[in-house]
Amino acid sequence: MIKQQRPKPPVEPGRRDSPTGLLLISVASTASTLSMDSTLPSSPKSESKMKADSGNTCWNNREQPDPLTSQLFVKSPLSSPDREAMHSPPSVITLKRRFCRGKLSLCALISITTAGIFVVFSLLAYFVIIPAIIEDAIQNPVAGSTISFTLNDLSFENFTSESVSIRVNAVIGPLSAVGVSVGVGTFRVNVFDSANNELAGILIPLIDVPNTNQQFTLNSTFTLTFDEANKLAVAGLVANASETIGASLFGNTFTAKFNVPIKVFGTTVYSALPLYKTIRIEKQAEKASAASWTALLTALECVVAAPTNSKAVTQLISMSLPQELVSLPFNGTNTTLAAFTDLKTEFTDTGIMILASANLNNPTILALSGLVYVQFGITVQKQPILQVHVSGLELIAGLQSLRVKIELKFNTSDPAFFQGGNI
Repeated sequence: MIKQQRPKPPVEPGRRDSPTGLLLISVASTASTLSMDSTLPSSPKSESKMKADSGNTCWNNREQPDPLTSQLFVKSPLSSPDREAMHSPPSVITLKRRFCRGKLSLCALISITTAGIFVVFSLLAYFVIIPAIIEDAIQNPVAGSTISFTLNDLSFENFTSESVSIRVNAVIGPLSAVGVSVGVGTFRVNVFDSANNELAGILIPLIDVPNTNQQFTLNSTFTLTFDEANKLAVAGLVANASETIGASLFGNTFTAKFNVPIKVFGTTVYSALPLYKTIRIEKQAEKASAASWTALLTALECVVAAPTNSKAVTQLISMSLPQELVSLPFNGTNTTLAAFTDLKTEFTDTGIMILASANLNNPTILALSGLVYVQFGITVQKQPILQVHVSGLELIAGLQSLRVKIELKFNTSDPAFFQGGNI
């Protein structure tokens, strides 16, 4: 009997079957061989021969094992970690704690809470804390803190019946030790008395400070206006200020209200921040008030005094006679101010007219232009006795020629005398 052996299936080049697959193929081929052998007619001789062939086959397999089968039995046992994983109990799944009915994790809850606190604090700082700090700095400046201020020019221009422009040129600062670029937009300051009557308004122009810890030059024009003022309240204030060297002003309280646009680093932070400043003039005794006004005038002289112009003084003296020169004390020194070149007086039925021409050396930084005339009255015991009309006033820095016309009109029985009409 010829034994039929089932050929092995060809292995494709580069194909690497899994160990499980190899095991199934080997088992299947062995089973098929056994089944084929079992179908053949058996005889004693063939059975003995088959046993011998079976023994030889096992021995040959032991001596020359098939490479694929060898690889299968070497790699098929499970490694120790896999074996431990099979026998270990199943792991317990830990659920993360969630909030807001299971919608938020702890990290998300903390992030949202922090953002909410930041937003609330920012709004509180913007609308409450920062305005309160600015207001307190305006109302209660730090004691002993001073800001350097050097006034170079102060000009009064563009006079109208209700306003006057004031051009200021000054060097200011530094404002603080911290360098910040700040600025304010145009706004109006309204001044009120204790009865809430508006006395005047001041128009503030755009002002930019490039760096607060450095000096900066202010060259701007401010406007003093009475367009919305209570004229009766202003007249009463001027009348009271002219009595007893301004003693009647002491004890009064004034309030300045304004809405300031504030910029920081070129960005408008507040479009109109409402602020106010309370000005209280403490009531003093008559002698003390007189001394206070004297000290105020002395301080003003120091502020508006111009550097000594020796060249202008020398020129004024050289072009004038000694008897023409007029010297007055100013800023602690006796300064030559003017030399009259012409003086005429004319009497009329109602008063006196004076024409004066002079060479004037302006010892101040004040300038005056565009003033057509000035008119004011003088009263004695609350009775008007004289009206003064001055024209031709003009003031520039240094040496100049000046021609002034002064008209003095005495009071008559006409009740409309002081209605502000022209002479």
